[in-house]
Amino acid sequence: IMAQLNRTQPPAGLNPLWTWHDDQNRKWKTYDASTSQQLEAAFQQGASSTVLSKGYFAAHPAAYLVDFDRMVQVNTKTQYARLIERSFALQVSGNYDWQWQDDNGSWKSYDPVTCQLLEFHPRPQLSLTSGSFAYHPQRYSVDLNLLKQFNRQTGRARSIRRVEGAPAAANAPPAAANASVAMETAHEGVDTTVTPAAQAVLSKDGHEGLSQHQIPHTTVATLQDASGVQEEDTCCICMGPLFEEDPNEQETVIQLPCTHYFHGDCLVPAVNNLSLKCAVCQATHGKPQTGTQPPGTLQFSQSPNDCAGYPGCGSILVHYSFPNGVQGPEHPSPGKPYRGDARTGILPDNDKGRLVQSLLKVAFDRRLIFSIGHSLTLGPGAGERIVWAGIHHKTSYHGAHGYPDDGFLDRVLDELAAVGVRPDAS
Repeated sequence: IMAQLNRTQPPAGLNPLWTWHDDQNRKWKTYDASTSQQLEAAFQQGASSTVLSKGYFAAHPAAYLVDFDRMVQVNTKTQYARLIERSFALQVSGNYDWQWQDDNGSWKSYDPVTCQLLEFHPRPQLSLTSGSFAYHPQRYSVDLNLLKQFNRQTGRARSIRRVEGAPAAANAPPAAANASVAMETAHEGVDTTVTPAAQAVLSKDGHEGLSQHQIPHTTVATLQDASGVQEEDTCCICMGPLFEEDPNEQETVIQLPCTHYFHGDCLVPAVNNLSLKCAVCQATHGKPQTGTQPPGTLQFSQSPNDCAGYPGCGSILVHYSFPNGVQGPEHPSPGKPYRGDARTGILPDNDKGRLVQSLLKVAFDRRLIFSIGHSLTLGPGAGERIVWAGIHHKTSYHGAHGYPDDGFLDRVLDELAAVGVRPDAS
Protein backbone atom coordinates (compact mmCIF):
# COMPACT_ATOMS: atom_id res chain seq x y z
CA ILE A 1 0.00 0.00 0.00
CA MET A 2 1.67 3.21 -1.13
CA ALA A 3 0.31 5.18 1.81
CA GLN A 4 2.24 2.84 4.11
CA LEU A 5 5.47 2.61 2.09
CA ASN A 6 5.91 6.17 0.82
CA ARG A 7 7.22 8.48 3.55
CA THR A 8 6.20 11.67 1.78
CA GLN A 9 4.21 14.51 3.24
CA PRO A 10 0.41 14.12 2.95
CA PRO A 11 -1.13 15.50 -0.25
CA ALA A 12 -2.54 19.04 -0.12
CA GLY A 13 -5.76 19.23 1.89
CA LEU A 14 -5.27 15.83 3.53
CA ASN A 15 -3.95 14.86 6.94
CA PRO A 16 -2.32 11.56 8.03
CA LEU A 17 -4.60 9.07 9.76
CA TRP A 18 -2.96 6.33 11.88
CA THR A 19 -5.05 3.27 12.77
CA TRP A 20 -4.45 -0.08 14.48
CA HIS A 21 -6.23 -3.39 13.92
CA ASP A 22 -8.44 -4.76 16.69
CA ASP A 23 -7.92 -8.49 16.13
CA GLN A 24 -10.77 -9.39 18.45
CA ASN A 25 -13.48 -7.44 16.59
CA ARG A 26 -11.70 -7.49 13.21
CA LYS A 27 -11.97 -3.69 12.98
CA TRP A 28 -9.56 -0.81 12.43
CA LYS A 29 -9.43 1.78 15.23
CA THR A 30 -7.93 5.25 15.22
CA TYR A 31 -5.08 6.28 17.50
CA ASP A 32 -5.69 9.34 19.69
CA ALA A 33 -4.46 12.68 18.32
CA SER A 34 -1.27 12.87 20.42
CA THR A 35 -0.20 9.35 19.51
CA SER A 36 -0.97 9.99 15.84
CA GLN A 37 1.26 13.10 15.96
CA GLN A 38 4.08 11.09 17.54
CA LEU A 39 3.76 8.35 14.91
CA GLU A 40 3.70 10.80 12.01
CA ALA A 41 6.72 12.73 13.31
CA ALA A 42 8.79 9.56 13.72
CA PHE A 43 7.61 8.29 10.35
CA GLN A 44 8.61 11.51 8.57
CA GLN A 45 12.02 11.45 10.28
CA GLY A 46 12.70 8.05 8.71
CA ALA A 47 12.76 6.13 11.99
CA SER A 48 12.47 2.36 11.75
CA SER A 49 10.52 2.23 15.04
CA THR A 50 9.26 4.35 17.91
CA VAL A 51 8.18 3.64 21.48
CA LEU A 52 4.65 4.95 22.14
CA SER A 53 4.72 7.48 24.95
CA LYS A 54 2.09 10.12 24.11
CA GLY A 55 -1.65 10.38 24.62
CA TYR A 56 -3.22 7.23 26.05
CA PHE A 57 0.19 5.55 26.12
CA ALA A 58 1.70 8.15 28.47
CA ALA A 59 0.50 6.07 31.43
CA HIS A 60 2.38 3.04 30.11
CA PRO A 61 5.68 4.32 28.72
CA ALA A 62 7.85 1.75 26.96
CA ALA A 63 5.00 -0.80 26.97
CA TYR A 64 4.35 -0.61 23.22
CA LEU A 65 6.63 -0.19 20.24
CA VAL A 66 5.67 0.53 16.64
CA ASP A 67 7.80 -1.09 13.95
CA PHE A 68 7.43 0.96 10.75
CA ASP A 69 9.25 -1.59 8.59
CA ARG A 70 6.72 -4.27 9.50
CA MET A 71 3.86 -1.80 10.15
CA VAL A 72 2.94 -3.43 13.47
CA GLN A 73 2.43 -2.31 17.07
CA VAL A 74 4.22 -4.69 19.46
CA ASN A 75 3.59 -5.25 23.17
CA THR A 76 7.16 -5.18 24.47
CA LYS A 77 6.39 -7.63 27.27
CA THR A 78 4.27 -10.26 25.50
CA GLN A 79 5.55 -9.57 21.95
CA TYR A 80 1.94 -9.65 20.72
CA ALA A 81 1.81 -7.71 17.44
CA ARG A 82 -1.08 -5.80 15.87
CA LEU A 83 -1.18 -4.46 12.33
CA ILE A 84 -1.18 -0.68 11.88
CA GLU A 85 -1.95 1.54 8.87
CA ARG A 86 -1.12 5.04 7.73
CA SER A 87 -3.76 6.62 5.53
CA PHE A 88 -4.82 10.12 4.47
CA ALA A 89 -8.07 11.87 5.35
CA LEU A 90 -9.76 15.23 5.21
CA GLN A 91 -9.71 17.39 8.32
CA VAL A 92 -13.25 18.18 9.46
CA SER A 93 -14.07 21.04 11.78
CA GLY A 94 -17.26 22.66 13.02
CA ASN A 95 -19.02 24.02 16.09
CA TYR A 96 -21.59 21.41 16.99
CA ASP A 97 -22.25 18.69 19.54
CA TRP A 98 -24.39 15.54 19.44
CA GLN A 99 -25.92 14.48 22.75
CA TRP A 100 -28.06 11.70 24.22
CA GLN A 101 -30.47 11.83 27.16
CA ASP A 102 -29.79 9.63 30.18
CA ASP A 103 -32.34 8.07 32.57
CA ASN A 104 -32.37 11.19 34.75
CA GLY A 105 -33.22 13.49 31.85
CA SER A 106 -29.70 14.96 31.63
CA TRP A 107 -28.00 15.41 28.27
CA LYS A 108 -24.60 13.75 27.74
CA SER A 109 -22.24 14.36 24.84
CA TYR A 110 -21.27 11.58 22.48
CA ASP A 111 -17.55 10.99 22.03
CA PRO A 112 -15.96 13.13 19.26
CA VAL A 113 -15.71 10.34 16.68
CA THR A 114 -19.37 9.36 17.12
CA CYS A 115 -20.28 13.05 16.78
CA GLN A 116 -18.53 13.12 13.42
CA LEU A 117 -20.27 9.93 12.35
CA LEU A 118 -23.68 11.41 13.22
CA GLU A 119 -22.87 14.75 11.58
CA PHE A 120 -21.61 13.45 8.24
CA HIS A 121 -23.36 10.12 7.74
CA PRO A 122 -25.06 10.11 4.31
CA ARG A 123 -28.21 8.26 5.48
CA PRO A 124 -30.66 9.00 8.31
CA GLN A 125 -30.43 5.46 9.71
CA LEU A 126 -27.05 4.19 10.88
CA SER A 127 -25.31 1.79 13.25
CA LEU A 128 -23.05 3.17 15.99
CA THR A 129 -19.75 1.33 15.57
CA SER A 130 -17.17 4.04 16.28
CA GLY A 131 -15.61 5.69 19.29
CA SER A 132 -17.02 4.46 22.59
CA PHE A 133 -19.37 2.13 20.67
CA ALA A 134 -16.50 0.18 19.12
CA TYR A 135 -16.64 -2.25 22.04
CA HIS A 136 -20.24 -3.17 21.15
CA PRO A 137 -20.43 -2.96 17.35
CA GLN A 138 -23.91 -3.28 15.84
CA ARG A 139 -25.63 -3.11 19.25
CA TYR A 140 -26.90 0.46 18.88
CA SER A 141 -28.54 2.27 15.98
CA VAL A 142 -29.71 5.83 15.41
CA ASP A 143 -32.58 7.27 13.40
CA LEU A 144 -31.74 10.89 12.64
CA ASN A 145 -35.27 11.58 11.40
CA LEU A 146 -36.76 10.51 14.72
CA LEU A 147 -33.76 11.74 16.76
CA LYS A 148 -33.67 8.43 18.61
CA GLN A 149 -30.95 5.98 19.61
CA PHE A 150 -32.06 2.33 19.83
CA ASN A 151 -30.59 -0.64 21.69
CA ARG A 152 -31.13 -3.52 19.27
CA GLN A 153 -30.98 -6.13 22.03
CA THR A 154 -33.43 -4.59 24.47
CA GLY A 155 -35.46 -2.40 22.08
CA ARG A 156 -34.99 0.59 24.38
CA ALA A 157 -35.00 4.04 22.76
CA ARG A 158 -33.27 7.23 23.96
CA SER A 159 -33.69 10.77 22.70
CA ILE A 160 -30.75 12.46 20.99
CA ARG A 161 -30.18 16.04 19.83
CA ARG A 162 -27.75 18.26 17.93
CA VAL A 163 -26.50 21.39 19.70
CA GLU A 164 -24.92 24.30 17.85
CA GLY A 165 -21.89 26.20 19.11
CA ALA A 166 -20.00 23.36 20.83
CA PRO A 167 -16.70 22.28 19.23
CA ALA A 168 -17.27 18.57 19.76
CA ALA A 169 -14.56 17.38 17.41
CA ALA A 170 -11.66 19.35 18.86
CA ASN A 171 -9.62 16.26 19.65
CA ALA A 172 -11.15 13.87 17.13
CA PRO A 173 -9.17 12.22 14.38
CA PRO A 174 -9.78 13.44 10.83
CA ALA A 175 -12.69 11.98 8.90
CA ALA A 176 -12.00 9.71 5.94
CA ALA A 177 -11.62 11.38 2.58
CA ASN A 178 -13.36 10.27 -0.59
CA ALA A 179 -11.55 7.29 -2.11
CA SER A 180 -11.01 9.16 -5.37
CA VAL A 181 -9.01 11.82 -3.52
CA ALA A 182 -7.20 9.92 -0.76
CA MET A 183 -4.28 7.61 -1.48
CA GLU A 184 -5.66 5.21 1.15
CA THR A 185 -8.90 5.71 3.05
CA ALA A 186 -9.71 4.46 6.52
CA HIS A 187 -12.20 1.62 6.90
CA GLU A 188 -15.88 2.61 7.00
CA GLY A 189 -16.91 3.65 10.48
CA VAL A 190 -13.65 5.19 11.74
CA ASP A 191 -12.98 3.89 15.25
CA THR A 192 -11.09 5.36 18.14
CA THR A 193 -10.31 4.22 21.66
CA VAL A 194 -11.69 6.36 24.47
CA THR A 195 -10.39 5.91 28.00
CA PRO A 196 -13.78 6.33 29.78
CA ALA A 197 -15.31 3.76 27.45
CA ALA A 198 -12.61 1.23 28.24
CA GLN A 199 -13.12 1.79 31.95
CA ALA A 200 -16.90 1.48 31.56
CA VAL A 201 -16.51 -1.84 29.78
CA LEU A 202 -14.48 -3.25 32.64
CA SER A 203 -16.86 -2.03 35.32
CA LYS A 204 -20.02 -3.58 33.88
CA ASP A 205 -21.85 -6.17 35.98
CA GLY A 206 -22.05 -8.59 33.09
CA HIS A 207 -21.67 -9.09 29.37
CA GLU A 208 -25.00 -8.32 27.68
CA GLY A 209 -24.29 -10.68 24.78
CA LEU A 210 -24.10 -13.60 27.22
CA SER A 211 -26.78 -12.32 29.60
CA GLN A 212 -29.39 -12.26 26.86
CA HIS A 213 -28.68 -15.95 26.23
CA GLN A 214 -28.95 -16.76 29.97
CA ILE A 215 -25.36 -17.99 30.17
CA PRO A 216 -24.06 -17.80 33.78
CA HIS A 217 -20.81 -15.83 33.96
CA THR A 218 -18.81 -13.31 35.95
CA THR A 219 -17.16 -10.18 34.56
CA VAL A 220 -13.59 -9.76 35.78
CA ALA A 221 -12.27 -6.19 35.85
CA THR A 222 -8.53 -6.60 36.47
CA LEU A 223 -5.77 -9.18 36.41
CA GLN A 224 -5.67 -9.07 40.21
CA ASP A 225 -9.31 -10.20 40.32
CA ALA A 226 -8.65 -13.22 38.06
CA SER A 227 -7.62 -16.10 40.28
CA GLY A 228 -4.78 -18.16 38.87
CA VAL A 229 -4.37 -16.04 35.72
CA GLN A 230 -0.85 -14.92 34.80
CA GLU A 231 -0.04 -11.68 33.03
CA GLU A 232 0.98 -13.51 29.85
CA ASP A 233 -2.12 -15.77 29.69
CA THR A 234 -4.23 -15.56 26.55
CA CYS A 235 -7.84 -16.15 25.53
CA CYS A 236 -7.71 -19.61 23.98
CA ILE A 237 -10.32 -18.64 21.35
CA CYS A 238 -8.62 -15.60 19.76
CA MET A 239 -5.15 -16.18 21.29
CA GLY A 240 -4.94 -12.50 22.26
CA PRO A 241 -3.82 -11.51 25.78
CA LEU A 242 -6.57 -11.64 28.39
CA PHE A 243 -5.37 -8.49 30.12
CA GLU A 244 -3.68 -5.58 28.35
CA GLU A 245 -1.27 -3.20 30.05
CA ASP A 246 -3.03 -0.37 28.25
CA PRO A 247 -6.63 -0.07 29.55
CA ASN A 248 -7.65 1.48 26.23
CA GLU A 249 -7.06 -1.87 24.52
CA GLN A 250 -8.72 -3.97 27.23
CA GLU A 251 -11.52 -6.32 26.21
CA THR A 252 -14.20 -7.50 28.64
CA VAL A 253 -12.93 -10.63 30.42
CA ILE A 254 -15.44 -13.31 31.44
CA GLN A 255 -15.10 -16.19 33.90
CA LEU A 256 -17.43 -19.13 33.31
CA PRO A 257 -18.70 -21.30 36.18
CA CYS A 258 -16.09 -23.93 35.24
CA THR A 259 -13.52 -21.24 36.29
CA HIS A 260 -12.00 -20.69 32.81
CA TYR A 261 -11.48 -17.17 31.43
CA PHE A 262 -12.20 -15.73 27.96
CA HIS A 263 -12.85 -12.45 26.21
CA GLY A 264 -16.59 -11.90 26.46
CA ASP A 265 -17.02 -11.13 22.76
CA CYS A 266 -15.19 -14.35 21.86
CA LEU A 267 -17.81 -16.39 23.72
CA VAL A 268 -20.96 -14.90 22.21
CA PRO A 269 -20.61 -16.55 18.76
CA ALA A 270 -20.15 -19.92 20.52
CA VAL A 271 -23.63 -19.79 22.05
CA ASN A 272 -25.81 -22.43 20.41
CA ASN A 273 -29.50 -22.72 21.29
CA LEU A 274 -28.95 -20.89 24.61
CA SER A 275 -26.11 -23.29 25.42
CA LEU A 276 -22.37 -22.57 25.62
CA LYS A 277 -19.62 -25.18 25.77
CA CYS A 278 -16.32 -24.13 27.38
CA ALA A 279 -13.52 -24.28 24.82
CA VAL A 280 -11.08 -25.54 27.48
CA CYS A 281 -12.90 -28.24 29.47
CA GLN A 282 -16.01 -28.72 27.27
CA ALA A 283 -18.32 -28.03 30.22
CA THR A 284 -21.77 -26.83 29.12
CA HIS A 285 -23.29 -23.66 30.60
CA GLY A 286 -26.75 -22.18 30.20
CA LYS A 287 -29.50 -24.27 28.69
CA PRO A 288 -28.62 -28.00 28.65
CA GLN A 289 -27.00 -29.12 25.41
CA THR A 290 -29.23 -31.15 23.10
CA GLY A 291 -28.43 -33.38 20.14
CA THR A 292 -30.10 -34.69 16.99
CA GLN A 293 -31.13 -38.16 18.15
CA PRO A 294 -34.32 -39.28 16.34
CA PRO A 295 -37.41 -40.60 18.20
CA GLY A 296 -36.90 -43.90 20.01
CA THR A 297 -37.29 -45.69 23.34
CA LEU A 298 -35.02 -46.51 26.29
CA GLN A 299 -35.64 -49.34 28.76
CA PHE A 300 -33.57 -50.93 31.54
CA SER A 301 -33.50 -54.47 32.88
CA GLN A 302 -31.31 -56.46 35.28
CA SER A 303 -29.34 -59.63 34.66
CA PRO A 304 -27.60 -62.05 37.07
CA ASN A 305 -24.67 -62.26 34.66
CA ASP A 306 -21.51 -60.50 35.83
CA CYS A 307 -19.38 -58.19 33.73
CA ALA A 308 -15.78 -59.43 33.59
CA GLY A 309 -13.86 -57.61 36.30
CA TYR A 310 -16.98 -56.97 38.40
CA PRO A 311 -17.75 -60.31 40.11
CA GLY A 312 -20.86 -60.90 42.21
CA CYS A 313 -22.88 -57.75 41.33
CA GLY A 314 -24.80 -58.77 38.21
CA SER A 315 -25.42 -56.31 35.39
CA ILE A 316 -27.75 -53.65 34.07
CA LEU A 317 -28.97 -53.96 30.47
CA VAL A 318 -29.64 -50.70 28.62
CA HIS A 319 -32.08 -51.29 25.74
CA TYR A 320 -32.39 -48.74 22.92
CA SER A 321 -34.88 -49.10 20.08
CA PHE A 322 -35.45 -46.87 17.05
CA PRO A 323 -37.93 -47.47 14.21
CA ASN A 324 -37.27 -46.55 10.59
CA GLY A 325 -38.01 -42.90 9.93
CA VAL A 326 -37.51 -39.78 7.84
CA GLN A 327 -34.70 -37.34 8.56
CA GLY A 328 -35.58 -33.93 9.96
CA PRO A 329 -34.02 -30.52 9.23
CA GLU A 330 -31.27 -31.11 11.82
CA HIS A 331 -30.07 -34.30 10.10
CA PRO A 332 -27.60 -34.82 7.22
CA SER A 333 -30.22 -35.41 4.49
CA PRO A 334 -33.57 -33.81 5.45
CA GLY A 335 -36.57 -35.56 3.99
CA LYS A 336 -34.70 -38.78 3.20
CA PRO A 337 -35.36 -42.09 5.02
CA TYR A 338 -33.01 -43.63 7.58
CA ARG A 339 -32.80 -47.15 8.94
CA GLY A 340 -33.81 -47.80 12.52
CA ASP A 341 -31.91 -50.06 14.89
CA ALA A 342 -31.90 -51.73 18.31
CA ARG A 343 -28.86 -51.66 20.60
CA THR A 344 -28.18 -53.03 24.08
CA GLY A 345 -25.52 -51.67 26.41
CA ILE A 346 -24.21 -53.44 29.51
CA LEU A 347 -23.23 -51.90 32.85
CA PRO A 348 -22.08 -53.51 36.10
CA ASP A 349 -24.87 -53.33 38.70
CA ASN A 350 -22.84 -51.46 41.33
CA ASP A 351 -22.91 -47.89 42.64
CA LYS A 352 -20.95 -46.38 39.77
CA GLY A 353 -22.81 -48.44 37.19
CA ARG A 354 -26.14 -47.21 38.56
CA LEU A 355 -24.84 -43.62 38.46
CA VAL A 356 -23.97 -44.04 34.78
CA GLN A 357 -27.41 -45.59 34.22
CA SER A 358 -29.15 -42.52 35.64
CA LEU A 359 -27.04 -40.13 33.55
CA LEU A 360 -27.60 -42.13 30.37
CA LYS A 361 -31.32 -41.58 30.91
CA VAL A 362 -30.72 -37.82 31.08
CA ALA A 363 -28.54 -37.92 27.96
CA PHE A 364 -31.16 -39.95 26.09
CA ASP A 365 -33.87 -37.44 26.97
CA ARG A 366 -31.59 -34.67 25.63
CA ARG A 367 -31.09 -36.60 22.36
CA LEU A 368 -27.35 -37.04 22.93
CA ILE A 369 -26.80 -40.82 22.74
CA PHE A 370 -27.38 -41.39 19.01
CA SER A 371 -27.45 -39.46 15.75
CA ILE A 372 -27.99 -40.25 12.08
CA GLY A 373 -25.05 -40.91 9.78
CA HIS A 374 -22.98 -43.59 8.07
CA SER A 375 -21.88 -46.55 10.16
CA LEU A 376 -18.10 -46.76 10.61
CA THR A 377 -18.44 -50.56 10.71
CA LEU A 378 -20.79 -51.09 7.76
CA GLY A 379 -19.57 -48.18 5.62
CA PRO A 380 -21.46 -45.72 3.35
CA GLY A 381 -23.00 -48.57 1.34
CA ALA A 382 -25.28 -49.36 4.27
CA GLY A 383 -26.97 -45.97 3.92
CA GLU A 384 -27.72 -43.38 6.59
CA ARG A 385 -28.84 -45.02 9.80
CA ILE A 386 -28.78 -44.80 13.60
CA VAL A 387 -25.17 -44.38 14.85
CA TRP A 388 -23.54 -43.71 18.21
CA ALA A 389 -23.03 -39.99 18.89
CA GLY A 390 -19.88 -40.27 21.00
CA ILE A 391 -20.90 -41.67 24.39
CA HIS A 392 -19.35 -45.12 24.44
CA HIS A 393 -21.18 -48.29 25.51
CA LYS A 394 -20.13 -51.85 26.20
CA THR A 395 -22.29 -54.20 24.13
CA SER A 396 -20.70 -57.51 25.25
CA TYR A 397 -19.78 -59.14 28.55
CA HIS A 398 -16.38 -60.13 27.14
CA GLY A 399 -14.10 -59.31 24.23
CA ALA A 400 -13.20 -56.24 22.19
CA HIS A 401 -16.52 -54.45 22.83
CA GLY A 402 -16.92 -55.76 26.35
CA TYR A 403 -15.20 -56.23 29.68
CA PRO A 404 -12.82 -56.24 31.53
CA ASP A 405 -12.07 -52.54 31.25
CA ASP A 406 -11.25 -50.89 34.58
CA GLY A 407 -11.43 -47.34 33.23
CA PHE A 408 -14.63 -47.67 31.20
CA LEU A 409 -17.12 -46.20 33.69
CA ASP A 410 -14.88 -43.20 34.40
CA ARG A 411 -14.47 -42.54 30.67
CA VAL A 412 -18.23 -42.65 30.17
CA LEU A 413 -18.70 -40.17 33.03
CA ASP A 414 -16.17 -37.86 31.35
CA GLU A 415 -17.97 -38.18 28.00
CA LEU A 416 -21.29 -37.41 29.64
CA ALA A 417 -19.79 -34.40 31.45
CA ALA A 418 -18.43 -33.12 28.12
CA VAL A 419 -22.02 -32.73 26.86
CA GLY A 420 -23.23 -31.19 30.11
CA VAL A 421 -24.63 -34.31 31.81
CA ARG A 422 -23.21 -34.47 35.34
CA PRO A 423 -24.41 -35.88 38.65
CA ASP A 424 -24.78 -32.35 40.06
CA ALA A 425 -26.43 -30.86 36.96
CA SER A 426 -28.56 -33.61 35.52
